[in-house]
Amino acid sequence: MFFLLLLLCNSSAECAASSKTTIRYEALVESRQLRTVLNVDGNITVEKLIPAVMPEKDSMVPYNIEVPITFIRINPPWAPTPEMLRDPDELGIKPFKGGQPGNPIGRIALYPDYKAPKFKYIRMHESPELPQRELSQDENGDLRGYRESHGCVGLYISDAKSIAARLTGLDENEINKWIHSRRSKYLPLKYQATIIFLKE
Repeated sequence: MFFLLLLLCNSSAECAASSKTTIRYEALVESRQLRTVLNVDGNITVEKLIPAVMPEKDSMVPYNIEVPITFIRINPPWAPTPEMLRDPDELGIKPFKGGQPGNPIGRIALYPDYKAPKFKYIRMHESPELPQRELSQDENGDLRGYRESHGCVGLYISDAKSIAARLTGLDENEINKWIHSRRSKYLPLKYQATIIFLKE
């Protein structure tokens, strides 16, 4: 699993000076879920669990390496990794421009700052195929995703937009406008964030 730490506002407009809030997104790799944990002035609450596409193999996961998320990109471009280009099953795979239909990382991507070449292509992004999949449930009735990615964490577009809005301080309507423009745009983070994959 991984977690993401950041400072947040108590409202969408401005931060309350008297309160310090952090949030941790835990990617539960085996459970195939993303868990949101809030820490408000030391009071920790689990906000929700959402289904997520997780790395297919443990060798693709940078366990225990905490790095900052540097930016978010709307309508990101995508190109196959060197590993994918060497895979006979991936023959014919092609790059996609930002906003181009069929882009495997969808319309929103968060970029962590991995230095190791093996992990530098990892993103947290929309997974366009997720809505077409039949998902299982855990013992509490929460949906689980599946393990199929090349290292990235894939989310429903609604969850990716919610996270992007939270980290940038932008309204989701503004994010929607950029998505529908099909133009690629960098969104700087208003709140510092880190990401780390951990074993459950």
